[in-house]
Amino acid sequence: MFATSRLPDAISRTICNPDEPPTANVFLDSTDSVNGTGEVAITGCTIQHGNRSKGCANIRIVGKTQPTKDMPLVRQGHVTITGNVLSDVQVNIHLKDCRGVTIQGNTFWEGYIAQFARYGLCQCCRRAE
Repeated sequence: MFATSRLPDAISRTICNPDEPPTANVFLDSTDSVNGTGEVAITGCTIQHGNRSKGCANIRIVGKTQPTKDMPLVRQGHVTITGNVLSDVQVNIHLKDCRGVTIQGNTFWEGYIAQFARYGLCQCCRRAE
């Protein structure tokens, strides 16, 4: 069991390393999946800290799954983001290739680059080729 005084430091080290690729406190990535995520609810959370890492986000969802015979292009959805406190990152919410996402009743502040980014990677999240 984690000691509560150690848990925030462990999370901060994981998502706040400026030498690592952009990540998030909550990161849902369906890129390598043929099934996607199903229904997701992110509700009633305080999600913050991570502003030192380039492109870090509170919530990042990459919804495009692998094509199948029956579904050649799938953008995952059925996501509800409600009643959260989101702060202290480069981008509070970043959505790429998603559909059916409901965002309601959240408190946003200190998204240093943007509160919300959608579709392609926002400029701060692009990796050097």
